[in-house]
Order: sequence, then structure tokens, then C-alpha cells
Amino acid sequence: MLELINDILDLSQVEAGKAILNISDFSLSKLIQQTLRALKEKALDQKISLDIDLQIEQQSPDATTNEDRFCGDQRRVKQILFNLLGNAIKFTPAGGRVILRVWREHNLAIFQIEDTGIGIADDQLPLLFQKFQQLETSYHRTYEGTGLGLALTKQLVELHGGRITVESVFGEGSLFTVWLPSQLLVTATPKVTTTPTYISLPHGSIVLVEDQEEIATSICEILTAASYQIIWLTDASTAVAQIALLQPKAVILGWQLLGMDGSEMTHSLRSSPETQQIKVLALTTPTLSEDQEHDLNAIADDYLHKPIEPMQLLHKVTALMGN
Repeated sequence: MLELINDILDLSQVEAGKAILNISDFSLSKLIQQTLRALKEKALDQKISLDIDLQIEQQSPDATTNEDRFCGDQRRVKQILFNLLGNAIKFTPAGGRVILRVWREHNLAIFQIEDTGIGIADDQLPLLFQKFQQLETSYHRTYEGTGLGLALTKQLVELHGGRITVESVFGEGSLFTVWLPSQLLVTATPKVTTTPTYISLPHGSIVLVEDQEEIATSICEILTAASYQIIWLTDASTAVAQIALLQPKAVILGWQLLGMDGSEMTHSLRSSPETQQIKVLALTTPTLSEDQEHDLNAIADDYLHKPIEPMQLLHKVTALMGN
């Protein structure tokens, strides 16, 4: 029941446009190993071989290119793989095999899940990614489930700007393929010998840098409801480089961040020609001294005390975005 409620909440958030991607840079191989470990016992119980074909070159962290590094919502990517692999195991009879293949093509990470399971009839394929659908087969009701897993998986893939396809032969097995584009590739800063390339977000875009999840989630929900596109970053140490690439119109900064506080980050943004025009709204505690307020006003465009009052947030963001 708890799994069902969580799936419904996840799906409703995505469909309502309120799901926020928490973008970070992570290791594909580590995420895949974690996912397989979580499913290993289930595969052993059902006497199924669970294998991996990892076609990724893993290089040293200081290399200029590293296929193992990927930028996306790590929790959501793991959820996509967990759902697809879990389904493959569930619908594969004892003695069968499930294999996960992973490789990179330029900016894409490609995941392919193949099984020797019961397969899907051609006339049932159009129903596969619909909510609350269990396909009518000769195995009807043999396998429990709510019919939400694949619907949610498709939504999460598309939330990343990706796509998912399926090929299947009834009675022989299925092949699911997922193409996920990296949301933001942040590498070591090169020596600038050519004009830098930036990722241009739509008009009205905002970057939020905040490591307190409750506050960040509240801000994301308020601004998303007000039709702003908001990107939430949690790692202050890499945020300046990501902001330079994203080129938002405004940045909302938690002033007490781990790694690099809001004051340091704002000074970095102001000192660079690529980011000095970006508006900065600081999130502060209500206990600022007069000197601290003076220093804050000298570098930030505006500030807002925590806890966040929704209407104050909207008024201040509207004013900044309009300037």
C-alpha cells in the first residue's frame, strides 16, 4: 500500500508539472552497481541470472572526458532503472536471464534492459505505459502489481528530456531502451581559447542554490505554480560554474551554504563578465545585524528572511525578473 501511495504521489507531481529535478554530477557505474545490489536477492529467489554489460570507459577524475560521469537527478535515474529491472525480473520465469547494457553516445546515456521473460503481444504494446494497466495475457493475474510502474518510468524519462522504447516477442522476452540526455555537463574549467558555449534556458528561468531540502522544495513549488522554470542546485562548490553555463535571469541563494556561502558565491558571480548581470536574491536568517544588512545590500539585488513567506517571495522574484 505504501509503494502504491508513493507511486501515485510521484506520478501526480510529474503530471501536474510540479516535479523538480535535483541535478547533480554522479558516477553511472556506481549508481548501476547500487541498483543491481538492491535487486540481487529478488533475482536469486526467482532463480534468474541478473547480468550487466557496462560499455563505459572509466577514466581518472582529472581527465578532460569521462564517460562514467553523468548529470541528472540521481534518485530519479535510479528509480527508472529499478522499475525496469524489477519488472524484467518479475516477468521472467525461473532459469531465465535479465541483462542491463549501458553505454554513452555523446551527451546521452543509454540503458537497455533485455529479458527472456513472457513477452508482450503486439496488440498490448499501446497499453504498456498507461496508468493502472495490467496487460491481458495467458498469465493474467499470475503476477501482482498496480500498473503504475511503467507509466511513472515513462514520465520520469520524459522529465529528463529523454525517451523510452520497447521491443517484444510474446513468449520469448522484451527489450526496453532508454535514452537520457545529460542535464548539464560540468567539467574542469579549460583555458579559454575560444568563445565559451552556454546553455540558454527559457525566458523566466531561475536557479535556486539551497541545501535545506524543506525550504528548497517549498520555493520550487511556489515558483513552479507561478509558471517560472526553476533549476534546484544543492552543491554550492560547483554552483557558480553551473550558473555560468545555465545563464538564468535570476539566482536565489541560501546565504549559509556548506562549501561556499552565499556571500562568496555572489562575489564570484559579480566578478565574472558572464554572470555579473544575473540578479541575486539572498535567503537569510531574520537575525542580521545592521552591518550585515549593509554588506548584503552592497552585493545582492534583494534579500528575503527565512522562513519563506510565499507572497513576499513572489513579489520579490517578480520585481527582479521584471528589471
